Amino acid sequence: GSVDAWLRAKGFAFERDAKDNARIAFKAGPRGLEVSALRQAQGLLINRTIDANAYSRVEIEWGVAQHPEGASYENKINNEAIMVQVFFGSEKKPSGSLFAPDIPYFVGLFLCNGDRIGHPYVGRYYQEGGRYVCVGKPAAGQTVTSRFNLQQGARQAFGDVVSAAVSGYSIQVDTSSSNGEGKSSAFI
Repeated sequence: GSVDAWLRAKGFAFERDAKDNARIAFKAGPRGLEVSALRQAQGLLINRTIDANAYSRVEIEWGVAQHPEGASYENKINNEAIMVQVFFGSEKKPSGSLFAPDIPYFVGLFLCNGDRIGHPYVGRYYQEGGRYVCVGKPAAGQTVTSRFNLQQGARQAFGDVVSAAVSGYSIQVDTSSSNGEGKSSAFI
């Protein structure tokens, strides 16, 4: 069947440009779900059907074939070929924008090509409730397994204010501020 139908059956909702196949393509490949930005885009697959358990770690097998041109949290071009966001609890924190919804605390994990590994970056939005952490810099096309301690990572990013269980996660691609055509390619 279609990849979109399979993802929906697993509890994923398509948000923003993820609904537009001309901007973001999802397909099944030999390395799993392949996610490609075909031009500048920002889209999410959000899953809120997770059991509310006190998960302690996340393990992700993934890779990036092409990073968005110029993407760098160090240089304030906060884009990535793929990110996994893990949400904590249900208390919504302000986004800092009328155009972005308020959401619970989250840690966004991504693969970078030049940022500091393990550093909790603060983005343009969600400055109170969101942190972005590069968990590796693999070579283009290389499959890696990233392991991240959620309890320790949330504590490092937010202090002791985050004590709630994991309440959801998303897979995101964002090339909206990148240079060039905004193309990227990754797999998970």
